[in-house]
Amino acid sequence: MRRKRKKSWIWLKISILIFIFVLGFSYLFYRALVKNVPGEKEIFVTIEKNSSVSLIVKTFNKYGILEPAWLFTPIVKIYTELTGAKVQFGKYRFTPENTNLDILKAIFSGKQLSIVRVVFPEGIQLTDFASIAKRKLNLDSSEFIRLCYDDSLIKGNQIEASSLEGYLMPDTYEFFWEEKPINVIHRLIQEHKRVWDVNFSEKAKNSKLTKHQILTLASIIEAETSVKSERPRVSGVYYNRLKLNWNLESDPTVQYAIGKRKRLSFSDLDFDSPYNTYLYKGLPPGPINSPSKSSISAALNPENHNYLFFVAVGDDSGAHQFSTNFNQHLKFKSQFKRNQSKNKSE
Repeated sequence: MRRKRKKSWIWLKISILIFIFVLGFSYLFYRALVKNVPGEKEIFVTIEKNSSVSLIVKTFNKYGILEPAWLFTPIVKIYTELTGAKVQFGKYRFTPENTNLDILKAIFSGKQLSIVRVVFPEGIQLTDFASIAKRKLNLDSSEFIRLCYDDSLIKGNQIEASSLEGYLMPDTYEFFWEEKPINVIHRLIQEHKRVWDVNFSEKAKNSKLTKHQILTLASIIEAETSVKSERPRVSGVYYNRLKLNWNLESDPTVQYAIGKRKRLSFSDLDFDSPYNTYLYKGLPPGPINSPSKSSISAALNPENHNYLFFVAVGDDSGAHQFSTNFNQHLKFKSQFKRNQSKNKSE
């Protein structure tokens, strides 16, 4: 009888200890879950692709989050095994109001991923891509530019050029905050390839120009006029000049050569560069910007006409006057100057 009482007393003690342990662990677990992000400012935490659970928890531990590691590492592992859910990689934004529980929910749902909408306008150059990416994503613009001239990267994407000028697709994208420059560039290249394959690859097979030449011509058309309906006509002018073996005499190519977007002087037209289409015949070595889909389409589908010259109207409409001969072109140039003077006086 005494033995039975003794055993019962022992089991009671064990039960009480287990209860106290479970209660203590539950309290510890609860306190860990409701613990807020330390500090007074927002923080950004990056989960790299294919990171292990242990590495993910250690990454958060650097910010005083998901501590202790011995508690949260098995929690995350057990949850992934039981549910099949995966941690969403990327850059997360958390504030002091967030708790460890919020963070656990976020990394499996991707809810608090820091995603930034970035607009790269049509007709911009590599330097513009870099500056926009730096401003919007806080990435290294100098590294961005370096990669755009990286020979292995260019060849690795089957691009026959010395840089990525003209091969980054202008559009609206969503990126993680502080995304790596290489990832942004790859995304822009892939979108360019997709747009080309879907819209232009078949038509380009029947063109006498290579893809690189088509993009080069498209970039000039892009720079010459903002009026989309004019672009096939502008394209036709350049095709006519190429057939006659005339210089293209495109101001934007000279601006690209000297590295400044400004009104050109006569001395600028003598600037020695293969991009100076006043000095060198044919198309320049490569694109001078990243052309829009409408400009690429115009380069592939030039309007059939006899125009050889064009000049802006000068009335802020962006429209141009087209001529078949030089005398007519001079008259339109005079009209342009009068319209410019009139606008300034107003």
